[in-house]
Order: sequence, then C-alpha cells, then structure tokens
Amino acid sequence: MIPMAFLMAAGTTLGKYLMKKWEERQAAFSELSDFAQENYSGLAVIKAFVKETKELMMFRRLNRENEDINVEYTKISTLLNIMVTLFVESVICVILGYGGYLVYLRKASTPATLVEYIGYFSAVVWPIMAVSMLIEKTSRGKTSLNRNYGTACTQKY
Repeated sequence: MIPMAFLMAAGTTLGKYLMKKWEERQAAFSELSDFAQENYSGLAVIKAFVKETKELMMFRRLNRENEDINVEYTKISTLLNIMVTLFVESVICVILGYGGYLVYLRKASTPATLVEYIGYFSAVVWPIMAVSMLIEKTSRGKTSLNRNYGTACTQKY
C-alpha cells in the first residue's frame, strides 16, 4: 500500500497542473473558434478591404497556438498514464523478484503464495489506476465548469 500512497500524491500534483493546462487548451480553442466565426460573418467586409491575407495569417497563428497547447496537454496527460503504468509494472517486478528469491532460493514460500500476492496487488492497483484517470477527468470537469459558470454569469439576458 506504500507505493499506492506515492502514486496518489503524484497523481494529485499532476492533476492540478493538468487542470491549468486544460484551461489554457479551452481558452485557445475558444479564441480560434471566435476568430473563425467573426471572419465568417464578416466575410464581405474582409473582401471589401482586401484583408484576406492578413486574416489568413492571423488564423494560421491562432491555429498554431491551439495546436501547441493541445500537444503540450497531450504530452502531460500521456506522461501521467505512462508514469502510473511504469510504477505499477515496477512494483510487480519487485514482487516477482523478491518473491522468486523467497520461493526458489530460500524455500521460504511457495509459488502459489507468490501468485496470490501478485493477485492481491492487481486487485488493489486497478482501482488506484482508475483514480488516476478520475483525477484527469475531474481536472477537466472542474475547469469546464468554472469556465461555463463564469460565462453564464457574465451574459446579460
């Protein structure tokens, strides 16, 4: 259970960082979406003043920023998943290594007991991995809720 406490602490820390990155991701997408909508509705004005090239360059810049933020968020999210998987697999390796030592060299245990310990660990670890995924989803949800709630409060009816 000691490795699980470490995993939860690391997941919580990364979850806060993911929340910030998700907020940046939403803001970048919103800016890109607003720009596209404004240009679509003002297409006649853009053509009248021959500003197509300027608007296209601006769209490319916004699109590049949006892509960079999405790639950064995906890297962090993938890092969290890899870290959790690597940690779990390394604990299984330690159980196998030390358990194999006890079974094969010291004859202090049986192979069935080793398999039983691996089963116990697997039964405990999958809920912990689900919690790490829940941390990521919760950080997304909190950010989305704050963003939508803030937008709804500023709109005038």
